[in-house]
Amino acid sequence: MGCVSISSSIAGGGGTVKTLDTKTFACYYGSEMFQLVPGYETPDKALDKCLAASVGLAIALRKSGVEAYLVRCEDYIGDESGFHPYLEGADTHFLVRVGNTYIDFTARQFFPDAPYPQVLQERDITKLWGMHEDEPHSCSR
Repeated sequence: MGCVSISSSIAGGGGTVKTLDTKTFACYYGSEMFQLVPGYETPDKALDKCLAASVGLAIALRKSGVEAYLVRCEDYIGDESGFHPYLEGADTHFLVRVGNTYIDFTARQFFPDAPYPQVLQERDITKLWGMHEDEPHSCSR
């Protein structure tokens, strides 16, 4: 993928488009850049790294002016075929929400062919997880 653009209507107004460059792992807000930590592009690199990746992304987005939230998902209800054996019976996963859009940098731990990063909507999340909610007081500026 190269870049994920977060429109100002999703990201909280202001008329500026925020961009997340997935090749350099940087989040841009106007001319200001905030660096993210790379390395979750393969199933093995993504395995059990969802909290670290999501916290890093949420903090970088918030520092760049985007209202982003850490989201905890529980009770996986999707198809587990093809999962890494370590993940069978997965019960908790973390990703980032911006408006009604969810960004998952470690989806390939579950789905090796998933886009990187995987960008989902609310309806997609409810098909995969029995419960999901914003973590209170998470990733404050």
